[in-house]
Amino acid sequence: MRYAEIERAGSVTRLLRLGNCDFEFDAASELFSPSRPTRLEVIREALSDVFSGTTADVVRAVVPGDQLVMFQTRVGRDAGPAERNRQIALETRVLAGEDADGDLFPAGGAGDDHESSVPVHVAHAGTHMAERVMQVGAVFGDVTFQMIPRSTAVHQAMYAVQARTGWETSLVVGAFDGSTEYQFMVDGDRKGDVVHAVTHPMDRLYFALEALSAWNINPADVARVVLHGDRVDGPLIDAMNDVWGTRAVLANPGPAVRLEEGRLEASFGFEAFLATVGAAIL
Repeated sequence: MRYAEIERAGSVTRLLRLGNCDFEFDAASELFSPSRPTRLEVIREALSDVFSGTTADVVRAVVPGDQLVMFQTRVGRDAGPAERNRQIALETRVLAGEDADGDLFPAGGAGDDHESSVPVHVAHAGTHMAERVMQVGAVFGDVTFQMIPRSTAVHQAMYAVQARTGWETSLVVGAFDGSTEYQFMVDGDRKGDVVHAVTHPMDRLYFALEALSAWNINPADVARVVLHGDRVDGPLIDAMNDVWGTRAVLANPGPAVRLEEGRLEASFGFEAFLATVGAAIL
């Protein structure tokens, strides 16, 4: 489990703590698998210890993309909130089936001004998983506790970083145990995202190219390929370098929280914290 805590003072964001919490069991399965959990209390106790004394107003839990039903739809530009929500709920029921009573996380995308509809990126958390995450979050008492899709947290972090370093056409690739997440950004706007259950470096590369093809993007037009997640390794970097060369880089969420260069050791693996930092600054 990775965590980050930030403090805001006006327009200044300061990183208070950043780290990992290891468990002797598969904590992700406890939260996300269909089987009955047995160690949620251990996770609750760990959170209580890590954040003892925190004065945070909001705590957010990042939910992996492969645990969500994710899709992109379009909603009429003039649609009101009720009409928009009805459409999204209907499409979610079609895709999620019996588990459609969970939590919805729609996020608006950028559309062209001349179009009559706008894109919406939707993530849906199933009921059993949402209940477990919220049960763990109850350890924070009256503090607001929220779930957030990893794709949304990643976009938030990338937006904050590029707002300080400059806007770039970026393919953001998240490498995790059991899955790879892809997101395409132009001028800070999320144009597409998708998740694939692939883990081999060459498969991660293949589906990166497939995602770009599906979004009608020429790989040569990608200014930066940003690698993040806890499974970014030498073979994956080499595979990405074969196509994009020096344009393939490790994610550095530091500018999002004004972290000075050199504050963290090179071996720390800061690229694994992109979503964590994004959730904290949302």
